[in-house]
Amino acid sequence: MLIAGPVWSAEELRQESLRAIEVFRRRRIEEPLEEYLEAFDLYQGHIEELLESTADLSDMDSRLVELVTDPT
Repeated sequence: MLIAGPVWSAEELRQESLRAIEVFRRRRIEEPLEEYLEAFDLYQGHIEELLESTADLSDMDSRLVELVTDPT
């Protein structure tokens, strides 16, 4: 027997979306700045390389497998 999934109204989805945004903001604000800076430093070069090698993400088809399997 299958159980029907929930059905949300547009207003319910809007309210939950706003709540999720607030939770995300609160968590980011409460993070220690040092952790953010460490993560930023760690990944900045990888992101710059990704953007350069894909023409700012507009040409990913030719490298798709490589991109999605790269652990960085």
